[in-house]
Amino acid sequence: FFAQQNYENPREATGRIVCANCHLASKPVDIEVPQAVLPDTVFEAVVKIPYDMQLKQVLANGKKEL
Repeated sequence: FFAQQNYENPREATGRIVCANCHLASKPVDIEVPQAVLPDTVFEAVVKIPYDMQLKQVLANGKKEL
């Protein structure tokens, strides 16, 4: 919500979505990508962001949801 009000374009020059400034700023992130990729090849990237499954998200109406 903060980023929607304060940024005309939701992406920085690097392509990073501005929401990540708050939501991922201090989170450890594991990324698994191939060491090399040939042209015209489809590859898979796996991104893992560990988080507490017991946390609840606050919805727009103020209620908490798992």
